[in-house]
Amino acid sequence: MDGMPLTAESRGRNTVVRAWNGTYWQEMFEETAKPKIQKWLEQFEENSCTPYVVSSSWTTLVNKVLEERPWKSNKPNEDHTVVLPFKDGYLHITAQKAWMEEPNPNYGIKHCANVVLGVKPGQDFVPPTIPSDSVFGGYLSTSLFDLEKRAVVQQHCAMSFLRNKFQLCGWWVSPGGGGKGAMVKMLHHVHGKDNMGRANYGAINLTKLDGDHYLEMIVDKTFLSVAEVDVTKPWCEDTWKMLIASDAVDVNPKNDKLFSYTCDAFQIIMSNQEPRIRDESGGVMRRLQVVQWDSSLERRGTIIYDIDKVVFEQEPLLLVGWLVEGIQKILRNGGPVRDKALPEAIRRYTQRLTKDNDSVEAWIQDCQIVRSRDPNVKVSKREIFEHYEAYCHENCIDRPRGASVFWKIFARKLNVNIDDISERPNIKGGGKGPSILRTIAIRDPDIAREMMARLAEQAIRDGRFKEEPANDDPFGLDTEARMEGRLIKVPVFSDMEHSELQQWRSKLAP
Repeated sequence: MDGMPLTAESRGRNTVVRAWNGTYWQEMFEETAKPKIQKWLEQFEENSCTPYVVSSSWTTLVNKVLEERPWKSNKPNEDHTVVLPFKDGYLHITAQKAWMEEPNPNYGIKHCANVVLGVKPGQDFVPPTIPSDSVFGGYLSTSLFDLEKRAVVQQHCAMSFLRNKFQLCGWWVSPGGGGKGAMVKMLHHVHGKDNMGRANYGAINLTKLDGDHYLEMIVDKTFLSVAEVDVTKPWCEDTWKMLIASDAVDVNPKNDKLFSYTCDAFQIIMSNQEPRIRDESGGVMRRLQVVQWDSSLERRGTIIYDIDKVVFEQEPLLLVGWLVEGIQKILRNGGPVRDKALPEAIRRYTQRLTKDNDSVEAWIQDCQIVRSRDPNVKVSKREIFEHYEAYCHENCIDRPRGASVFWKIFARKLNVNIDDISERPNIKGGGKGPSILRTIAIRDPDIAREMMARLAEQAIRDGRFKEEPANDDPFGLDTEARMEGRLIKVPVFSDMEHSELQQWRSKLAP
């Protein structure tokens, strides 16, 4: 149509027709295609130009293109080469260099960044040094003056142009005016809009992801951002996890048929408050990289209004060069910096957030609360809860769980039924004494004995043991056992296990 090559993409029972516009495969819509069909019929088949024929011609075109020219994507492997589509060509980025090539329809790219690089096909693109007196340089130095945190933010911005195969999300926290919103707006400018004026990026609300038709707005977006989160209210954590994990979700458009969609757009969430996570599986927190921006409106001093527009209009190559450098760092590292490789300040902050958001799990792990096999190990419910409360106080956990919620989480994490291990001492026949739980070890000696027994069991399971005659009482009554020479398995421990055993033995002392 209009002389442009066509292709079609199947989405369940729906079909999307795309036309190659010389830079990318733009979506064709029925409402814009039908007038062109009608015009053609009026010119060449005037007698057949009826609304029915126009509509059936569009249906025939869709089915024919889907059958003969199904949409394909043959982009280079992003593990080695990232391709960014710009208005004047496709920028190919590797760990060492970046160069421009002509747009390639075989790559199956559906969007184009809103920037003209001014680089001809075959020429290299070298990210320019950012002058300290530039608007963008001044923004970075006042909003992200911690260089380690800046590098992580740069990584997040770069990942907005990659397929989110790493299943990560950036969450930026700062008071209002810290500069995080300006950075996201700069990314919006670069991601740009298609020929129909539709944004390639999407702004979503985490509390509405479960809405009947809400996910329609994420389809084909290259980048998703969240402007603000009210952490005091629950948000759609389960659906969000599916999006970040690139699991298939059902999209129910208002005016079309339901279809299954896999989202691969990177997300950046912004908030003035720290994340509040209610998911107890750890799946949400594991996918978040939370960066606390240390800047504020007061600290930044001079205000440049609409700084995102100023940077994009006056210094676009500085911004794009900074993004390209971020992509190259990811390629050189074999992936984004994460977990233990993150800067210490971010790791400490994440650890504190994890404790705040799942204080029961943090208490169990840090205090090594375990189930004991010894039925004589007993402790009151009150002592257990007070132990947890003391831990929260010592670790400055702001939101400890209430008793009723605590016991539900406690039972699930230790895989116990509280009623099955509970008993009440018979106080003067009334049985109304404090509730006692069996086999829960919270005291050091009880924990030590259980952990030592587990080390021994593991060594024997691994085949690390020697057999020795049982040290039976020679004066005992079981003469048959003595005559048979009963053997027992004695575990053989590694040096590391010996060291651990020594630590546990030290806790056995009264």
